Amino acid sequence: ASTNRCPVKGCDSRGHVNPSISQHCTLTACPAYRDRTGQPCEPDLSRVPLENRQSLQLFREAQNALASDTEQDMLAHWRMLPSEYQVEQVAIGNALLDVWYKSCLPADLACVPVLHYCEFCLACFTQRLSLTRHSRKCACRHPPGVEVYREGQVSLFEVDGRHFRAYCQSLCRLAKFFIRHKTLVEGVEAFVFYVLTEADQTGCRLIGYFSKEKRSLLNYNLSCLLVFPNHMRKGFGFLLIDLSYRISQLEGSVGSPERPLSDAGLAAYRKYWTRALLTRLLEHQGTDISVRDLSQETGIHANDIVSTLQSLELLKYWRGEHFILADKNRLRQKLSACLSTYMRLADPACLSWRPADYLTGGTA
Repeated sequence: ASTNRCPVKGCDSRGHVNPSISQHCTLTACPAYRDRTGQPCEPDLSRVPLENRQSLQLFREAQNALASDTEQDMLAHWRMLPSEYQVEQVAIGNALLDVWYKSCLPADLACVPVLHYCEFCLACFTQRLSLTRHSRKCACRHPPGVEVYREGQVSLFEVDGRHFRAYCQSLCRLAKFFIRHKTLVEGVEAFVFYVLTEADQTGCRLIGYFSKEKRSLLNYNLSCLLVFPNHMRKGFGFLLIDLSYRISQLEGSVGSPERPLSDAGLAAYRKYWTRALLTRLLEHQGTDISVRDLSQETGIHANDIVSTLQSLELLKYWRGEHFILADKNRLRQKLSACLSTYMRLADPACLSWRPADYLTGGTA
């Protein structure tokens, strides 16, 4: 850019390219009022009557103000995430939960410290008053979809991500607050969600959920599992795991959770696998039982069975073959140690699941 001083009296511009017009001389003689090619930004208006030049100056000032406002709006949009990300808590019903991780939220929702969720339809609001108004009109009292399990006050609802896309997307965004590697938000159509609730006088209150890919090439029977912090340490995580395996057995398949598993997820599954396998081995009356038999009877994948038995030191390799050391007394000792951890399992008589259309070849 040129560094020559403007010849016009009273202008101290040194001719930098594209300065703010309102701060420099507006005559074409000023080197500052030129574009990047050195040409004047507008024709020579020195012969234009004075009153018209005053109108032109007012127009320039209005254009500068508009450009400044537009620039500030753009900066606010781009800086909203993550520098102005303010969400620290989420309110679900009567529970106020501290978030653990950042979720992928629209800019208008990410700029408040507390988000308020309707626990029945999962509509999200930035103000408590808005949620109160919504609650007066909301007719939902349980998750959408079909109830497939009911034991006392606890129910499980099957929610198709294609039929109830908005609900499932909101559920995924909510889960992202508590799961580090949660990535599914948009492609919910390919998944089915099993939402666990507990009923009271108001309705079915949200406990947690697990999602499952409709057609998994690797036979995964669970993609993501979450129990909300206010319902943790009550056995609901084991209940969801048990239900995922029982549904797989009704499908006639052997399942396994999607990898990689988190440390907490692997620990929970290892406890579940240990109890299920030890219980089945103690119930077995014969002398011979294979890993394949255990897999068919429990719905647990053979690889998970082998890794669990190895961790329990019950699987030995001798003369080219693997043998399960099923000494009854040893099995009881290991099972009693496993039973010290509270574990809630499903009642098969309360499960009324049937294959959905996407599994039987119908229209989803």
